[in-house]
Amino acid sequence: MRRSVSGFVAVVFLATILGACSPQMKRNMVICGGAGAIIGALATKDLKGALIGAGIGAAACALITKLAEDAAIEAAKTNKPVIREKISEEGKTYVVKAQPVAYNLETKCKTIKNEIKENGKIISTVPEEVCQDRNGNWQLKI
Repeated sequence: MRRSVSGFVAVVFLATILGACSPQMKRNMVICGGAGAIIGALATKDLKGALIGAGIGAAACALITKLAEDAAIEAAKTNKPVIREKISEEGKTYVVKAQPVAYNLETKCKTIKNEIKENGKIISTVPEEVCQDRNGNWQLKI
């Protein structure tokens, strides 16, 4: 009984968190959470390790994705490179450098190159498309 209540609370909590995330962040959290679950299960050979791995993987991806999204939007607004840095709960330093590289006049979208580093090592270089809506607000293109 206790396990089913804990499981239900965990599912409700996860659904609440995912409801407030961007589609890109949800996708990344699912991918990293799945990878973390596999690694955790292999390391501990039990469900508890899988759940801990999933949580750590999803949290790390959410942190990186939010950092990258914010940097890309600011780079689009200012048309200048933007650097964001964050230290995770595990002590890892993440740095995102967002740099505008192109503008499409028809779509009013800017291509932003996001370079993501973990503890000084490049782990990803991702192009993001950030577009201006009718009100002049910049948002990630989904």
